[in-house]
Amino acid sequence: MVVQNHYLTYCTGSALTVIEGLPMAKKMRDKLEMLFALTDMVSSYQKLETSYNECKCEKGQDPIHFITELRKHNKCLVKVDTKYAKDEYTVKVHFIGWLPKEYHQMITKYREDELMKVALADLEKDLHEEYELLKSNGMIKKSEFVMSTSDKEKKKNTFNGECFNCGKKWHRASECRSKKR
Repeated sequence: MVVQNHYLTYCTGSALTVIEGLPMAKKMRDKLEMLFALTDMVSSYQKLETSYNECKCEKGQDPIHFITELRKHNKCLVKVDTKYAKDEYTVKVHFIGWLPKEYHQMITKYREDELMKVALADLEKDLHEEYELLKSNGMIKKSEFVMSTSDKEKKKNTFNGECFNCGKKWHRASECRSKKR
């Protein structure tokens, strides 16, 4: 069995065709595919579900980008298995629930009853119009979203050691502004 398992793992092309023709090898391959396919599917689902749940509209971000991300996540979930698809109402609830506080009028407008009645495309259109209105009134600045994204990157990439060039903390020699030694 170990030898056949090895062949199944490393054979390709015509050699694989010959080995797959053997009854024992075919049974083993089917077993392996089933075992690993289930594991991959479960881990993919868990990652996608977590990613979907963490999706939110950042301050200064156009809600169109947010809903596009939700749709992408939903399509990926469907690829894993159609039973994981989020229905339109669930997407709308997530969409409204993760809007920044600047959209409080829209959040109030679309309470449960109204949210059930409105189509996702109409909700998307209303929120985009609200975004444009907030932007024109100066309540949302395009740079806010860019700053929040770069702040996250700075936190993620903060170096706590000392520079090998100047000896100061918080940056690497490759990022050093001092003259090279």
